[in-house]
Parts: sequence; structure tokens; C-alpha cells
Amino acid sequence: MLKKVILAGLLVVSGANAGMFDSVVSAVGGGSTAKAVDGNALDSTIQNYVTAKALLQKSSEALSKAILSKEESGKFESALKAAESISDPKEKDAAISKAVSDVQTALKAATESKQTIEQVKKADKKTREQLAVGGFNFMLSGLKYKDTLASAKDMVSSLSSNPTAAMQYASQLGQLKDMVTTLPESVTSIATIGSKLVDLYKAGKVNFAAPTSSSQAPKESSK
Repeated sequence: MLKKVILAGLLVVSGANAGMFDSVVSAVGGGSTAKAVDGNALDSTIQNYVTAKALLQKSSEALSKAILSKEESGKFESALKAAESISDPKEKDAAISKAVSDVQTALKAATESKQTIEQVKKADKKTREQLAVGGFNFMLSGLKYKDTLASAKDMVSSLSSNPTAAMQYASQLGQLKDMVTTLPESVTSIATIGSKLVDLYKAGKVNFAAPTSSSQAPKESSK
């Protein structure tokens, strides 16, 4: 009899406080307002970032050889070589990013130079191909960064509303937040330089078509 009374009391209390319980669950992100997190999509976003970053580095190197002076291009290659030798992953990544950022600054200045236009006009077939392929892949990395940024923002939003998933994907969440912080500037920089490259190629009569979608495949130079 006592068990029945206790059980009945628990049911009454449970029913009376159901709304309160739902509110608590919702507040900590475990209720219906918590956004579902797709682990595969999360990993895909991070991998897309890695792919885009590698493409940006490779295309920046190609453009530096085709546009910059041997001294400037050599400086970039030396900086990359030094960065690649760093054992600490975070320090290595930061050094590579710094080198790529520096060469972008040099490329931006070069594309605004009348001397560069004359240089491109006189460029041989191999250099023209290097310009076209490097420019295409450079702009493609920007499109990939733009899509990755949108995905990263969505992922951060989902994880922020779901503490359980945030704990499960803690390391990835840190990476995603870094993307949301750093990618806007990169996207803007690539777009600015890309626009100047288009003008440069037009003035230098380089046969060129810019990428229109992040899903396009990178171009390869002929051997």
C-alpha cells in the first residue's frame, strides 16, 4: 500500500514539474532546441579547409614564380622550407600561414605595377600557362574557403547549442572557431588579388577563365 502511495506521489510531482524539467533540459542544450551535429559533416568541413589551404599555398608559389622577382620568389620558397622543418604542428602551421600571407602582399603590389603588365605581355608560353593555372587555383582556393567558412559557422552554431556534442567534438570545435575567425580576412584578400589578376591577364593578353564554383577541380600545368 505504501509503495502505491509513493508511486502515485511521484507521478503527481512528475506531471506537475514536467514543464520545469523541459525548461531545464532546454537551457543546457539537451532538449528539442539543441541542433543535431553530424560528425561526418564536421570532419568534411575540416578536411575541405585543409585541402583549400594546401591549394592556396601551391598556387601562391606558382604565381610568385611567374610574377615576382627571383629574389622575392626565392624569399617565399625559403620561408616555406623553413616552416616545413618546424616540428611543432601549431608553430609550423602559423609559419606557413605567415609565409603565404607575406607573398600575397607581394603579389598584390606586383599586380598593381605597370612593370608587371609589360612583363606579362612579354611572357613565354610556359610562363603564361603558369599564370593561368596558378591564377585559377588561387581563386578556386578562395571559393573553397568561402564555402568552408559558411559550413564552419553552421557547425559552431550547432555545437554551441548542444553542450553534449560540444564536449564530444571539443578539439574540432576549436578548429572551427579558428576558421570562423581567420577565414573572412583570407577570403577578402584572395578575392581582391584575384580581381587584380583578372585585370593583369586581360592587359597582358593571357588566355584565362576564372573558376565559378568551389566544386571545380584544380588545374594542372602540362609537363
